[in-house]
Amino acid sequence: MNKGTKIAIAGLLALFAGNAAATDGEIVFDGEILKSACEIN
Repeated sequence: MNKGTKIAIAGLLALFAGNAAATDGEIVFDGEILKSACEIN
């Protein structure tokens, strides 16, 4: 992956982590993010 993609994924991880913490659904969101990151790879 190039730096731009890594930065974009890092930003999404931070965004979803904050959202998951707010909705108390962290594990579910983390699983979805990991699947998406694998597909991008």
